[in-house]
Amino acid sequence: VESEEGRGSRFHFTAGFSSAVGVGASGLAVQEPADLHGLRVLIIDDNATHREILHEMFLAWRMRPVTVGSAEEALSELALAADAGQPFQAALADSGVDPADGPTLVERLRKHPGLSGPVILMLASAGGPLGSERWRTAGAQAAILKPLKQSELLDTLLS
Repeated sequence: VESEEGRGSRFHFTAGFSSAVGVGASGLAVQEPADLHGLRVLIIDDNATHREILHEMFLAWRMRPVTVGSAEEALSELALAADAGQPFQAALADSGVDPADGPTLVERLRKHPGLSGPVILMLASAGGPLGSERWRTAGAQAAILKPLKQSELLDTLLS
């Protein structure tokens, strides 16, 4: 504080901040999750805009995302990954990709050698089929309701 009678006072301070990578939807910096660097993630969503948003989000976290728009493309990418000896450690599937038989897709993902990791996450709209215990029985570890919050997705992946 610097003060002069009759002229007023000046206040100043110094603050130190750690560096962060990425900016969340709120405009606040998102801390980079070092535990997830290099993680190969298969994103399965039939909506091109959603795929692009998720792709950018995972890139900002220094993961290695691959996006596909259908169950058939997902199984093809899993086969390529297995053949290359670089399986995915996680999959994020929108329940709308195959709403009639989404749990079967989860079962196929779970059994495929192109998915080596234990993490399969499901995305669904409120009121969608995620309430069914069949998703968890099929092998999904967690379900996240849309609209997706970046912090919720990150917390779910880290847990």
